[in-house]
Amino acid sequence: MEVACYSQYSDQEEVADYFQVAVDLFKQVDTYQALKDAGPVPDSSMAYDLSEIQDAISAEHSQEVTLKWERGKLKEVWYFWNVRGNVQTGEWVSTSPAGSGSSCPRAGITYLPKL
Repeated sequence: MEVACYSQYSDQEEVADYFQVAVDLFKQVDTYQALKDAGPVPDSSMAYDLSEIQDAISAEHSQEVTLKWERGKLKEVWYFWNVRGNVQTGEWVSTSPAGSGSSCPRAGITYLPKL
């Protein structure tokens, strides 16, 4: 966040704004609920196809998401956004992924319970 965008900038003001935007975006997509509603549930003995996981989350986000895995386990879900206006007060719009896409295999993905 550029401090030059603030008309009356106070030291570290952008830090609180950054985290507020991050929390607001986080609240817009409930990854766990989207998966639960579509069928995949956290279970170390179950394995899912990439399409099962990706389709469920993408439907919630209205765009494709990027999934990352490590040693056969789902590790990260990446959401992508564009902003209309400035970062602090702009309108965040879901968009398609940038970059190489998901690193998960097409099948055999374990979705572990939260600890």
